[in-house]
Order: sequence, then structure tokens, then C-alpha cells
Amino acid sequence: MVSLGNAVLGSPASASTVNLVIGVLAVGGAYPVVAGDWSLGQLGEYVFVLTASAFGWGLLGMAVILVSGRTFAGSNPIPQATVWAAASLTAYIVVYRTQLTIFS
Repeated sequence: MVSLGNAVLGSPASASTVNLVIGVLAVGGAYPVVAGDWSLGQLGEYVFVLTASAFGWGLLGMAVILVSGRTFAGSNPIPQATVWAAASLTAYIVVYRTQLTIFS
């Protein structure tokens, strides 16, 4: 999401800055799983729902684009960023807000 966001904004940050931000977010994002209230099971469910919803939102977006007759350049990062943002929000709501357990 960081590199997609950087691409959508026209690449204001350099590649090394983007990699640094990704590393800091990865270490900081691991803290709730290692020392906090989140379990590895919830993390696994989040990744599963994220992947499934990315496919679902991608198919839905593809259908909308086909029906509307619009076209996008392959280098345009906005459709991909939109799908990942929608999938991330969907996974967060399903796993952490509704407390739905998939693998129980």
C-alpha cells in the first residue's frame, strides 16, 4: 500500500524512503501480534480474508469496468490501489470488528 500510494501521488518519495517506511511499518505492525492482544490466528484470518476480498473486489471492479466500457492504462496504479484499499478495509471489518472466526 505504501508503494502504491507513492505511485498514485506521483512518486514524491524516493525508493529508499519507501523501503524505509515499509520496514518501520512492518516492525511496528508486528508488535500487536507479538506482545499485544492480537493472536496469530487472527492474523491468519486477516490475511485469508484480505486475499479473498482482494479477489472479490478485483472481480467486481473488472466487471464494472467492462460494463461501463472504460479503459485504464496498465501503468495506472489507481485501480490497483483502490482494490487493495477496499480489501484491507473489508478484512479489518470482518476480522477485527465483527469478531468473526473462520477457522474455528
